[in-house]
Amino acid sequence: MSLPLRLCREITRGHWGDMIQDEQTSGGDLRALQQALLDQKARTAATSEILKVIGRSREDIQPVFETIIRSATELCDAQFGMLWRYEDERVHYCASHGFTEDFLQDYLKNFPAEIDEAKMAGRVFVTGKPAYLRDAQATDYGDYKTARSFGFKEMLALPIEAGGAIWGALVLGWPVGKSPQPGDQQLLETFADQASIAIENARLISETQKALDKQTATSSILHSISKSPTDVMPVLHTIVSTACQLLECDIAIVHLTNGKYYWPAA
Repeated sequence: MSLPLRLCREITRGHWGDMIQDEQTSGGDLRALQQALLDQKARTAATSEILKVIGRSREDIQPVFETIIRSATELCDAQFGMLWRYEDERVHYCASHGFTEDFLQDYLKNFPAEIDEAKMAGRVFVTGKPAYLRDAQATDYGDYKTARSFGFKEMLALPIEAGGAIWGALVLGWPVGKSPQPGDQQLLETFADQASIAIENARLISETQKALDKQTATSSILHSISKSPTDVMPVLHTIVSTACQLLECDIAIVHLTNGKYYWPAA
């Protein structure tokens, strides 16, 4: 039995509509997948770059901080990023991306500074946990004037740990109309971990170098003693010169005494 022509047309029209909708859905899924792959590729490249910088900057880790904050800001599509360090109960500036040099020169005149819980880095240093701010332009935020001047609103900050304590903080801000995405916090955690690795590597290298310097100094003094078994002055001169080098000081003096008076000998 044949269907009426009108009904056939309706069925055909509905079939093609479903096909077009399916095609549009498939196309959207494909574009989303392609974008996800591109994002993952960019993140992998950024991680690789940071690890290379860590390998090249074993003692001077400032290039590592600069690479981390630049990569974090760009990959999270943020307006700016700042990396802060907490030491001696004060907040110190480390690196940033997205601000002009003129602004930084003026802004950083107030640093190092005491912890301010009204600001993002301060919240992280006090709680030791990530912090999120919905509206940095609200007057209860400690730096709302800067937020209004530059036009950023939402902010996210994560701690950087080193040696079992909070070493610093990563802080990012997004312009009005943009927000941190679901994967951004996890990405920032990866960058914070890489900063921790760089800090720990620098600490270990510094401690190893100090131990080697001490061994070298001891060997130098013992060698001087063996060469001057009856003359103490060369030994004393070696001691003071070695002390200046190891302690990075300008003056070292050895005094001798007879029990009543003392005098400089080297």
